[in-house]
Amino acid sequence: MASFVDSGGNSTEFEIVDGAFDDPAVLRRAFEGVEAAFLALGTSQWQAAGAAHREAAAADR
Repeated sequence: MASFVDSGGNSTEFEIVDGAFDDPAVLRRAFEGVEAAFLALGTSQWQAAGAAHREAAAADR
């Protein structure tokens, strides 16, 4: 777990999940119980495939 503290001193805990963006099982596990997500992606040859898998994982929610 990690924490983000905003300018008002409010702390929010979050978990960093490392895994393959093109693996539906990883995405399902990463998004389980998630209310909001920030995905950091670089441009790569897997970007389009990863987007399709993220959409499929979101549809499972």
